[in-house]
Amino acid sequence: MLLSTVAREQQARLTGTWKTIVRSVLMALGGSSKLDAIYEKLASAAPERLSANPHWREKVRQVLNSHAGLFKSEQRGVWALA
Repeated sequence: MLLSTVAREQQARLTGTWKTIVRSVLMALGGSSKLDAIYEKLASAAPERLSANPHWREKVRQVLNSHAGLFKSEQRGVWALA
């Protein structure tokens, strides 16, 4: 059962939307994290997705800023789940 859950999460990270990927990374980081840690975790969680977009850091910031219902800025450079 645990293995199937992990496999589903990995598949979602690879094929999901940027919003889904950023949300799952933030959840894995405890719900709140500095932007640099989000980048680092995202780089290890979905490297295939990042290789397809050379401006992925900008995309992550765009997702965080444009989904106020899901994400909130706690302070400059620190994001959390809303």
